[in-house]
Amino acid sequence: MKKRLGLLIVAGISITMLGAYSLFGTKNSPANGLAIEVGAINEQTRNSIIDIYKDITISQDLFKMKEGTIDNNKLNIKLPTEFGDARADTPSNLLFISRTTAEKMDKKGLIRERDNNGGLTSSVPIDSLPKIKKDETILFANKEYKDLKEITFDEKKMNVQYKGDVWLSPYRGGSNVILLIVDDTLFEEINGKEKTRQFLSFNKSFGNLNLASQGKAPELTKEVDKVLAVLGSEEKRSVDFVNITE
Repeated sequence: MKKRLGLLIVAGISITMLGAYSLFGTKNSPANGLAIEVGAINEQTRNSIIDIYKDITISQDLFKMKEGTIDNNKLNIKLPTEFGDARADTPSNLLFISRTTAEKMDKKGLIRERDNNGGLTSSVPIDSLPKIKKDETILFANKEYKDLKEITFDEKKMNVQYKGDVWLSPYRGGSNVILLIVDDTLFEEINGKEKTRQFLSFNKSFGNLNLASQGKAPELTKEVDKVLAVLGSEEKRSVDFVNITE
């Protein structure tokens, strides 16, 4: 069992919805969905994984995002030398989604907020998207970014409002990731690296995501093994079991 659990953690298949580094929680988080990074694995592999769950899939969603980076010396804040797995002298990673996409993801519980102060990252779905003024952009990130008031990317200046330690399911991706929810029109104009995250919703759960690391979710462990077998040598963090609320 220890060997298998080590494989799951190293492979990067998410066996929890509490965050990228939270593997030992006891909260109930049913594994009733799957997240796939489109383009991170080849189409044949992706289709094979989708086919495994076709009989229990009740819906599929594709959410578009854009990525970019920014030097921290261009931010109007002073970051700690080190915070989490990040450093002040390395760029911050920007992840953009449109307001419309955010609203759709919110309805499925795919926008997560931290609900503990330290130790392993624990999270729950946000209650609702924050309300902001028309010319403002929602900023979600680690607390080290809470004083950030503006970001300029692709020659577009954004007035940002920090609204919490929040990330997109299935995981944050790093302490230096800044999630920005922008106006739909601005999203289309932003020249970032495009990516698509696909979510499959199931009509059943394979067990509690938070018990898998303790060897107490045998059905989920079996499903993880199935996905690992299909992925072979391809990027393991591109596929994650998740919890989806409808």
